[in-house]
Amino acid sequence: LVTAREYLVEAARLTPNDPGIQLRLARTEEALGHGAAAAAAYRRFVALRPDWPEAADARRRLAALDRAAGGTPA
Repeated sequence: LVTAREYLVEAARLTPNDPGIQLRLARTEEALGHGAAAAAAYRRFVALRPDWPEAADARRRLAALDRAAGGTPA
């Protein structure tokens, strides 16, 4: 997963408006336990494609990450 993360971080840097990359990056960061980075990528994904079917799950995951961090759910 670490290598996948490195590739996804670079892909997100090169194409920041690609929702698929943002979603994959968010899921990878979450799997690695990087809550803040996962939340940031989920936020970017939802902002880019709030209408995609995956956006509902992304919002749930983002709310859980925010709660775990002691913040207000998004």
